[in-house]
Amino acid sequence: MVFDHAGRYLYISTSDGLVEPYNLSTGQLEPVYYAGKALWGIDITPDDSFLLAAENNTANSQGTFHKIDLHTGAITDINYPLTNGEGGAWDVAIGANGIALVTTSRPVTGSGVVPLRQIDLATNSVTIRNDVTPVTP
Repeated sequence: MVFDHAGRYLYISTSDGLVEPYNLSTGQLEPVYYAGKALWGIDITPDDSFLLAAENNTANSQGTFHKIDLHTGAITDINYPLTNGEGGAWDVAIGANGIALVTTSRPVTGSGVVPLRQIDLATNSVTIRNDVTPVTP
């Protein structure tokens, strides 16, 4: 879950692939965004223009983060290649500099390390950070 910075909405990600906006003024859920399957971590940009949601499912040796435009409802899939048998996307933290730091779940084998990735939100490019030591989740 994440609150927008304007204090109007609480966005809730679900294991069914939905992002549900809860209007804090009316106390009502508003129309949902269907982003994918099994969403975990979620964060919002400092200007409240879009959300980034982590999908825990993988396919074709790739994981996915979903960028949801809160003005148009458009959803952009941001894919990345899996390494070392890692699982799907797990968590998201968006910085004020236009970079999101993202993590993935434990390797499906149950042991090993997962890399810390960053997403450039202007270009949607995903890179592995080499300035940190990977850790076992």
